[in-house]
Amino acid sequence: MKKKLVALLITILMLLTVATAWADETATIEVEVTYGQTEARSMLAMVNAFRKSSDAWYWNEDNKTKTVLTDLGELTYDYELEKTAMQRAAEIAVYYSHTRPDNTTLKQGKESGELFSGCTYYGENIAAGKRSLTTANEAYVAWREDEDDYDGQGHRRNMLDSGFNRIGIGHVIYNGKHYWAQSLGYRSSSSTPTTANDSTTTVKVKVSSALVNEVNTKDYSLVAGQETDLPVVTFTMKEKGSWLIDEFSYTQTNTPDWTVSNPDKLDISGSTMNPIGAGEVTLSATVLGKAITSTVTITKEVKRLNVDISPDSTYNGKEQKPTVTVKDGETVLKEGTDYTLEYSDNVNASANAKVNITGKGFYTGSRTDNFTIAKAPLKVTAKDKTITYGDAATNDSVSYSGFVNGEDESVLGGKLDYTY
Repeated sequence: MKKKLVALLITILMLLTVATAWADETATIEVEVTYGQTEARSMLAMVNAFRKSSDAWYWNEDNKTKTVLTDLGELTYDYELEKTAMQRAAEIAVYYSHTRPDNTTLKQGKESGELFSGCTYYGENIAAGKRSLTTANEAYVAWREDEDDYDGQGHRRNMLDSGFNRIGIGHVIYNGKHYWAQSLGYRSSSSTPTTANDSTTTVKVKVSSALVNEVNTKDYSLVAGQETDLPVVTFTMKEKGSWLIDEFSYTQTNTPDWTVSNPDKLDISGSTMNPIGAGEVTLSATVLGKAITSTVTITKEVKRLNVDISPDSTYNGKEQKPTVTVKDGETVLKEGTDYTLEYSDNVNASANAKVNITGKGFYTGSRTDNFTIAKAPLKVTAKDKTITYGDAATNDSVSYSGFVNGEDESVLGGKLDYTY
């Protein structure tokens, strides 16, 4: 009863037609599967024995009479058809259907040269299972459909079709499930034998956007100058119209064609992005027909900014706060939004007056820049004095011009020197 249930499910899937109008956009993904081709090739003897046995019959549509086949020839194992079967076994691990994952038919695959090379007549059987169908014999027995009626014997009729003279069989293990494909065909030419592939292999599979449930990427927080790889995109696919309801997840390793909203802030070159200016940048791309964005938040250290302090200051006894212009490239930043200022040692004449610039928003860290407070010009004039020739010269003080902020000579140091 259990085998009958499995066979029935396989038959349902074989007869499944996809009525949904799929989108045409496709992408090529890489699926890592494990092939079991030595086991797959062992099925040839089973199929040929079946074609030669008294069991070579199938129900007619009335389900009362049988078509009995007594003169079927043996099928030749074909290594070109095996390539088709191996590809299809990997494809049904992505999407279980006779429609391929990119929404093309087997006929289209034949016409493009991808499938059934050189065959004038062709067909396929597919099967999948986890605890069952782990061996060639289990898959073969399920395809025999001994206990089914006419509608349930599609796989059986394929194996007993007198129009086929060649067969290739594919077996894939992916995420613990076993996937099987028989590729049957008629071709007059022979194929070149190959070594059975029993290894883990990366298979390229084209998929349609209709299979994609969601597309995701991540946002980034970067510091200007921190070059990093462009975002990769993860999309999740779920098999549709099938009793196999497991999700198929795949991480795209090739980055999509990203468009950047602010190229003056984020430079894209090859597969990397290099943040240049601070701010929020949006990367946009289309993956399998679905729009996706990644937000890149870029911060920049204040020490990487251009700072200009002007005009020159001159001592006047008060705090000096010259104009500070801060630029990120050619962009003039705003005090209070992008940075704050704090002055110190900015009263007395000195070459070491200071202004501390602290970043805000997208700007981080702080820096201290020096500026000069020039001395205020002071004019000292000796007072005139008249003496009699021969008398000793004496001074009679001086007058000052240039004191600021109510200051007088009491703020001066040193002593006056007179020269006569």
